[in-house]
Amino acid sequence: MSRIHAPVLLAVLATSLACASGIHARLAADEASPDRQAPDVPSLVAGLASEDREKRQASAEAACEVQHPDLLPALLKASKDEYRSVREPVWKALGARSPQPERARAARAVETRLRELDRKPESPEEVAIVVQALHDLAQRSSIDPLLEGLGPTTEAPLALARLRAVANVPDKAAIEALLNYAQRGRGGDAHRAAARQALTYATGLRLANLDAWLRWWSDAKRTWDPDEAAAARAEQASSAEARKSSREGRRERPGQKPGGSTEGEGGSPPEKPGKRQEPEQPSES
Repeated sequence: MSRIHAPVLLAVLATSLACASGIHARLAADEASPDRQAPDVPSLVAGLASEDREKRQASAEAACEVQHPDLLPALLKASKDEYRSVREPVWKALGARSPQPERARAARAVETRLRELDRKPESPEEVAIVVQALHDLAQRSSIDPLLEGLGPTTEAPLALARLRAVANVPDKAAIEALLNYAQRGRGGDAHRAAARQALTYATGLRLANLDAWLRWWSDAKRTWDPDEAAAARAEQASSAEARKSSREGRRERPGQKPGGSTEGEGGSPPEKPGKRQEPEQPSES
């Protein structure tokens, strides 16, 4: 069973999210841009098959931002690369696939790798990236592989990541699976709490305890709309990405206000001597 400490998991997931987070918004922006240039897909495909490891890695990283049917077979082949430094960006790129048929094919490959890692742990970091890819692909077929690898030795941060990946699947089967896991609690209280957090992530609801969740599902399972819940999660993620980008922009230009004017310009009063304004710090999430 893979073990991964919380700081490592958080760092890995943050890196993985850099590829997946906001990708659909960027695709829409690219489509709307008159200056958009078509990606050089043949070069990416060739790069993924290159004899040069660094070129394979760079091509996998670039493929994360590109949607094209010719990329999927090349990424699937590259997912068997002997070097983890190549495989990890490949998992991120597979997790970023957009058309549903490609997502389903990508998920099957990622699920296979997760089961391999669960049987023979090699890299906790790769486990975390694979789990994040399955979260982003959000396929019903991933529910069992994500849950099968959970056990008493799975540390709470990784258990939560796997359960959130289940929760992101837009299917009532995901809620059933989370409720069943919350009742079994193979990892003890920490895992049961993680399952309840995942239920909140899936539904947007905050209920007091497992009994409350079971009562809610007994009433709601016939009418609850998983697609509507998935759309709400996507909207929340998009808003979080926009807030993050805004904070980063203000940190890069601490003298500039959100409206675009700088201190002392555009009608804003200049800063008084001796009264220095501290730059805004990002809020903790």
